[in-house]
Amino acid sequence: FGIVTIAWRWLRQATVAERALTTHLPADDRNFYEGKRLTARYFYEYELPKTDGLARRLLSSTRVTLAMRSEWF
Repeated sequence: FGIVTIAWRWLRQATVAERALTTHLPADDRNFYEGKRLTARYFYEYELPKTDGLARRLLSSTRVTLAMRSEWF
């Protein structure tokens, strides 16, 4: 759930950045908001897709980790 929560926060930041970039900004502010926008895109491209694999693992009926016994180590 942590990844989804961070994605939600990045969505909020990207929305604010998009709105800000439609106004006349000093170069430093424009760079700041462009950075926010690109970082949000990165998160959605590279981090959020990890939830697919995690969900498959959590929903799997395979209980291999529960079958392991400490004496086998």
